[in-house]
Amino acid sequence: MLLAAPLQDELERSGILWAIAVLNKVLCNLALSRSMTYEKQLTQEEVIRMLAQIEQMVEGFPELPEATKEKSLRYLGAAKEEAQSDEPDKHLAAGNLKRMAETLKTTSETIASTKTLWENVKPVLQELPIWFGVAKSFFGF
Repeated sequence: MLLAAPLQDELERSGILWAIAVLNKVLCNLALSRSMTYEKQLTQEEVIRMLAQIEQMVEGFPELPEATKEKSLRYLGAAKEEAQSDEPDKHLAAGNLKRMAETLKTTSETIASTKTLWENVKPVLQELPIWFGVAKSFFGF
């Protein structure tokens, strides 16, 4: 069946546009899956070491008010304990870490001398979201 030339041209163009859209989607999905593959997958042991590192930073920071230190260590301790279990509830542990992060961040905004603690804890926290299965922005940055 022959179609009028303008209609035939339109069908060919829409087919090409459709093919381009499909190809674009495939390439975007491929790029996304590759970027996720290249992110470092942490082991449970590495996560536990990182949490212990944060714990040492908080415990050893003399300018941190005692009540804030205790609160932060309570949240961190709960996250660490959960991370150490045979089948960790990563959502629960991440929630506790988020509360610890919020506590330290708020304190760093109100007590200038504690800002360096937050600046030291942040890079460690930034490596953890993939293991906990949360968004990179989950811990507040």
